[in-house]
Amino acid sequence: MKKIILGFVFFVGLKSFAQDPVFTQFFNVPETLNPSFIAVDGSTKVDVAHRTQWSGLNYNLSSQFANFSTYVDNINSGFGVSLLNLTETHTKYRFIQANINYAYRVELADDWVFIPSLAVGFGNKDFSFDSLLLEDQIDIPNGIINTSSIDPILLNTTANFFDFSVGGLITNDRFWFGFGARHLNAPNISFEFDRNEALDMFISVHAGYNYELDNLFYLWDESQLRIMLNLMNQGTYKRLDFGAEIETSTGFTIGALIATSPVKYHEQSRTLNSLNLITGFVWDNIKVGYSYDLNLSGLMGTNGVHELTISYTFKSIFNSSFGCWRCQR
Repeated sequence: MKKIILGFVFFVGLKSFAQDPVFTQFFNVPETLNPSFIAVDGSTKVDVAHRTQWSGLNYNLSSQFANFSTYVDNINSGFGVSLLNLTETHTKYRFIQANINYAYRVELADDWVFIPSLAVGFGNKDFSFDSLLLEDQIDIPNGIINTSSIDPILLNTTANFFDFSVGGLITNDRFWFGFGARHLNAPNISFEFDRNEALDMFISVHAGYNYELDNLFYLWDESQLRIMLNLMNQGTYKRLDFGAEIETSTGFTIGALIATSPVKYHEQSRTLNSLNLITGFVWDNIKVGYSYDLNLSGLMGTNGVHELTISYTFKSIFNSSFGCWRCQR
């Protein structure tokens, strides 16, 4: 019976950890979705993000993202490196992936640009099976727990894989529309030598629009309204986030997003997952964002989801002929 329970827990764990981490503030760290953003405005940029999820369930998920990118004007190209890390405290599961990103900027008519991109990366998944209690470790007659096991599951505690991604972005000064696709090569993430557990492709379609509020209200002089949406799909998992953020002339930001499941998985699933409250500030070339995801799914005692993002944007170290909008403020 214990072996069956362990097998069930293990199976569910693998299915749960076959999903990529998702960040609420995708608009502050868009490189998590699409490598094309590294060439969006000719700047050099550093991004970091930290996310803590469900600490109240003894199932705390912690995600971190870091990105450095820059633009080379002479060859219309952006280059970047990024690092993604996910850990889970209860099972000691860990996922880490490093990517090298490239994007090419194509100037179109009327200030529109098209930016295709690609990324190659190396990932590692580690489940720390040595922390599990397996059936042959339980010595009932002697009332002890053995420290070793002959279970073959312990022979392979990590899975390494290469990964390929692509992206595309169409944008001008006000509007952007993009898509990103990760795991095009369906890498094998199985912890068993003789199995092939393909990592499902992660697809994101995202868009945003910036509007100058002083066009409507004098009190909002030099303030901006950003409307954003992000549709994601990975395997059977589908999610749609949409909302808006206001940045005032003083640099204060405030907004909200709604996270939804547009497709129900079973009769008890809900369409509304969370209300994500966002705030922060902009100071010179630095933008800081904080979000709290208020759970609407009915799952109690989660303590919510906290996320912090920091971006530092400055003119390209390769002297790009066009500068980032934030550098010119």
